[in-house]
Amino acid sequence: MMDPVMALLERSASPLDAAAGHAEYVYSVAEGATSPPGIEEVSSSWQRSANKYRVDPVDTHAPRILTSGELKDFRGPLDKLIFSAQEEIDQLYKVVREAGYTVLFCDSSGVAVEHRGEDTQASRFEYWGTWLGGVWSEEVEGTNGIGTCIIEQRPVTVHRGQHFRSRHINLSCSGAPLFGVDGRLMAVLDVSAIDPELSERAHALTGALTVRSAHAIEERFFRAHFRREWIVAVAPPEGGVVGMLLAVDGNQHLSSERVIGYEAGYRTLITGSLYLDLAIFHNEYNDLISLGAPAVTLDPTPTPPHLTIHLPYANGLRGSTDGFEIAPDWKPARWWQMKATYSYLNLKLERIPGVVDGVGYVSKDEGSSPHNQVTLQSRFNLPKGLEFDQTYRYVSALPAQLVGSYSTADTRLAWQATRQVEFSVVGENLFQPHHAEFGGDPGPLVGIKRSVYAQITWRHPAD
Repeated sequence: MMDPVMALLERSASPLDAAAGHAEYVYSVAEGATSPPGIEEVSSSWQRSANKYRVDPVDTHAPRILTSGELKDFRGPLDKLIFSAQEEIDQLYKVVREAGYTVLFCDSSGVAVEHRGEDTQASRFEYWGTWLGGVWSEEVEGTNGIGTCIIEQRPVTVHRGQHFRSRHINLSCSGAPLFGVDGRLMAVLDVSAIDPELSERAHALTGALTVRSAHAIEERFFRAHFRREWIVAVAPPEGGVVGMLLAVDGNQHLSSERVIGYEAGYRTLITGSLYLDLAIFHNEYNDLISLGAPAVTLDPTPTPPHLTIHLPYANGLRGSTDGFEIAPDWKPARWWQMKATYSYLNLKLERIPGVVDGVGYVSKDEGSSPHNQVTLQSRFNLPKGLEFDQTYRYVSALPAQLVGSYSTADTRLAWQATRQVEFSVVGENLFQPHHAEFGGDPGPLVGIKRSVYAQITWRHPAD
């Protein structure tokens, strides 16, 4: 499909007539004439180019190409970004190379500071300005894929007669903006072709490729910049808007969490077959890290105005834990062993004065550790290589996670067929069809189902 401007130019008798006809058409739109289909996307740029920048649409001068010395001043500030972008630029050029495209990586003033293209065609690309050092600001060249992308800070495709200058009506270019970690425009990635026979529909495919590559460069640069921080990736549903990356900034005023612990234990042989272990402990915690009150602010800079979510981490909690554990171990017979444990935990936390407990860490942490836990184990070593094990467990409630107390049991019957091969049948969590053991974070309760299964175990013989 040919755009209306090119249809008009194709009917012109000569290149000079075509240039004059294009200029007349550009000026009519710049002066407020109704934009025909295919021109709406660039009509604002045409108006800027004519009325604000005073670009001459029939000027025949080639775009300026900077010398290597001049280019250094523009390339230096982007060295890290250029280094980070190499792989994506190479991959994009590999895709578009056979179609005769060049790839230009430009700074925020429109100067091509990195490029990919056929060296054998360098003189041709330099003539058209689509080469290393080319200057493509909208202020100088009028509507084009690089300069207009910089001004409007959005992906822009400019096909042939959509350019402002008549000299560029054989060019097709697609530019995609790259934004830095502060939201400011850093660079533009562009693919350009010099092909008067290239259809608008064929060139449109390169626009999506360029945008995808630009997003990949942004993500790589963002991850490298925040490599020491936590990064949260937000993936939209299929067909939704583009995803987001959130960097959790560090708090330079955070101190290390501190704990002073005290523990005592005692183990004794009560009878020839009964051991008893006792342990008590007390721990003092200070400067525990918590999350203060979240806040959302509307910030006008950097442009565009945007929302900033503040999640302030701070040394906001202190507290203590007290508890004890009793663990008897009894062997009433050579083939029968019984073990038990009972543990008690009391966790107390409080907010350090002057720090806001923004998300309720005190109640959340205190209510996420069980006060009481009980385990009873019995193991029978029977004749003919049979083993029969039973385990009972009780865990008290986790009120902060809305998990109630529960009791359950596991059992295992095994036959040691040889020194290497074992057959067994195992039942786990047998008291209920399912029960909750902890809450999701976030999400629903995490349920544990009853299960029964058989297994065969083979052990490699020792050397």
